[in-house]
Amino acid sequence: MNKIENIEKKRYIKLLLKDEKIRNLVMGIAKQLNQEIIVDLKVLAERFKIPYSKAWRVVNFLQSNNILTLKAEPNFPALGLTPALFIVESQSREWKQQVEKMLYLRFASQAYGKGRKLLMLVAAPPDTLKKHIEFIEAKIGKIVEYYILEHAVIGIPNLNFLAMDKVPWEEIPIIYYDKIRSKKKFDKIDVSIIASLEKRAPKKVSEISEELKLIRKTVEYRMKSRVSLLLEGFQLKLSLWRTDVAPFYAILVKSGDVYKLSALTSSVYPTNVYVGKDIAFAIIQLPCKEKVNFARFLSTIGDWEEYILEYDSIKKTLPVKAVKETGTWMEKVTV
Repeated sequence: MNKIENIEKKRYIKLLLKDEKIRNLVMGIAKQLNQEIIVDLKVLAERFKIPYSKAWRVVNFLQSNNILTLKAEPNFPALGLTPALFIVESQSREWKQQVEKMLYLRFASQAYGKGRKLLMLVAAPPDTLKKHIEFIEAKIGKIVEYYILEHAVIGIPNLNFLAMDKVPWEEIPIIYYDKIRSKKKFDKIDVSIIASLEKRAPKKVSEISEELKLIRKTVEYRMKSRVSLLLEGFQLKLSLWRTDVAPFYAILVKSGDVYKLSALTSSVYPTNVYVGKDIAFAIIQLPCKEKVNFARFLSTIGDWEEYILEYDSIKKTLPVKAVKETGTWMEKVTV
């Protein structure tokens, strides 16, 4: 990035930090996307009394420079997938090559806490759990623990916390919501659209149509009638903090009111949260200045473990090639 680009980036970040209308516009985009799967920026700009040209310019800059990201999160139960977290002791230097082969991998990273571990999040057909365990132990390392999760949690970050010195963790509301998570009908087209939205959202129907080489009307119909039911929602994230002052942490809560961990998705810090029965798992980028208050908040939930994550994590979208027939998945573990 040259000097002029860096000055421009700082200007837009300052605008986000200082202008409440811009913050409300960005939160409004996330809210509308979660309600309607599409965004009408003109309507939102008018609602928050911002000239449309300014709203478009700010949002376009923030997104094109990866300061602001919105990505879809699948509704795993609706897709017939079960998320599972594996904590692995791996001494293999080739763990990345083995992990990359895994069809249903969602996330993998080396982690430091109780020694060096490898954290792996997989979302796979439940009948393949035994095969995943066998593959991991044969090719990657010894599984120390594994946990079955149920679904992701989506929250709208309160960007007005950016104007505060520290986040008031215990004042953030817990996210309890009744989303229908029974298995739904889907096929390769639906999963292809979801995988596209996992990389970046919002996207115009025409953009997805061109990307996937599908008829526009087909994409429009699928997004409204089927894909919307196969999504947990869209998570908004801001990339405002350098990793040397705000590392990524993995948090594992094993008891207590695990749903309290859902509050993290409504903070300003980049977060993913997954919950199951008496278990919750989160990945969060957290500035060092927040550490004590954050630990105090976690202690109100129950027993928890913390891992510091390496910077070179592996992330994957839904495996389109693993969709075998309507509503079924391949039972293979690797490509």
